[in-house]
Amino acid sequence: AASDVYKRQVQRREDPELAPHVVGRLEAAPDWGTPKDSNHAFAIGDAVGQVRAAGSDQLVGERWRRVGDMLGQPRIERGRGEPSRGSGVGAIVRHHAIGAQRYAAERRSWRTTQGRTMELIDRLDDEHRAVVESFPPNLFGIDDIPQVRRAFEALINVKPPELPETVEIVDRFVDGYEGHQLMIRTYERSDRTSTTGALYWIHGGGMILGDVSMSDFSCSRLADQLGVLVASVEYRLAPEHPYPVPLEDCCAGLAWLFDQAGELDIDPARVVLGGQSAGGGLAAGLALLARDRGLPSPCLQLLTYPMLDDRNDTPSSRSLFDPRVWNREANEVGWTAYLAGQAGGDDVSPYAAPA
Repeated sequence: AASDVYKRQVQRREDPELAPHVVGRLEAAPDWGTPKDSNHAFAIGDAVGQVRAAGSDQLVGERWRRVGDMLGQPRIERGRGEPSRGSGVGAIVRHHAIGAQRYAAERRSWRTTQGRTMELIDRLDDEHRAVVESFPPNLFGIDDIPQVRRAFEALINVKPPELPETVEIVDRFVDGYEGHQLMIRTYERSDRTSTTGALYWIHGGGMILGDVSMSDFSCSRLADQLGVLVASVEYRLAPEHPYPVPLEDCCAGLAWLFDQAGELDIDPARVVLGGQSAGGGLAAGLALLARDRGLPSPCLQLLTYPMLDDRNDTPSSRSLFDPRVWNREANEVGWTAYLAGQAGGDDVSPYAAPA
């Protein structure tokens, strides 16, 4: 059973050139136990490392070391139990949020076994350290999503930035997914008179936070400096609206933008699709969805630290625990909310997690 589980993981997650070597070793060792047993996980990691000794020159270097580290790292049992039968924010939080004590224990374990925990504050220069130290001490200690939303909104509104006076901002409402009235905020210079390109922007927030206003400054500056039209979509958030709702909202907005290209005076051949964090992940998934549905193709993807992978099992995902910034716990809660408890499964749609 363990061999079958790891075979599926390797086939889904790893480099196609590496997968046959690893799967072959898994099939040859059917008694390695369960995936949650860290000793067996290390055995698998060691076997992956031995691929180099098997004579595959293509696997020498960072590729096999990276994969060996990932499969060999301790796999800590979450103890989630049976899925909650409730619905809405409360059920998601009760069932999936990981307590601070458990994450503190995992942090200690990871530091002891791997020595890679990142003390974020020690890696920042003075200016950035001052910003992080001004954040609430448990901003992303996500055990109450509504409360985190309020704290996040209060933080970004402490000192609202001044927007360029030359940019006109308009909220437009269009028919969206399943009859939802979707808001799209557009930004353009008031003196824009010729046909230009456009940026379709999707805000961040880990799938559970944020709105279009958090991108007002960046979107208006882009519109001002580049002379293009920027359209930012107000997609609905998880856990109240899990996949596919946020992605479908974004798709409806993109279809509207292309449909209204003439009225908006934009060139449909010069539409950029972009987003940050959760928005970057939604943008990547949307590019796939638009292609498969026959929508016009964006000329470029602008993905800023995109949230692409639901599995949360890379070394970097295990190195950041500071609750003042988006960390491992927050990432797990965000993905769990977006995928309604199915994060990390083998049947997750590539539109949802385009890693």
